[in-house]
Amino acid sequence: LSHFNFGEGLQGHIFVSWLNPFKDHKLVVVGENGMLVFDDTLTGAEKVQHYAHAAGWEGDLPVLAKADASPVPYDTTEPLREEMKHFLSCCETGARPRSDSTEGLNVLRVLDMCQRSLSSRMPTTLDGHK
Repeated sequence: LSHFNFGEGLQGHIFVSWLNPFKDHKLVVVGENGMLVFDDTLTGAEKVQHYAHAAGWEGDLPVLAKADASPVPYDTTEPLREEMKHFLSCCETGARPRSDSTEGLNVLRVLDMCQRSLSSRMPTTLDGHK
């Protein structure tokens, strides 16, 4: 489990387990107007759904008002195909790719931070300070 604190109340969690007996490829984004769920194991209208859940308080107890899922329309083109087309176009034109080497280094920094935190069993910040 990796927990990311971006400040101003913005947080992220990543849970990865090769031991999980279920194929579970989901991205859940929780916001002020509910949750968006992307489930890579599904197709069609069920792949991206919005749950307009609302949270509140009754005294000192949290209360959740659950809502049914609503499908979210999405583009069905293959992301890897689009990424390769963009890369080849940049090779032909000399344009700077959207995901360049700087972006790649940033991804490697985050992965290294996660590995250092896992190895030390201590929270780690991106700049390496604990």
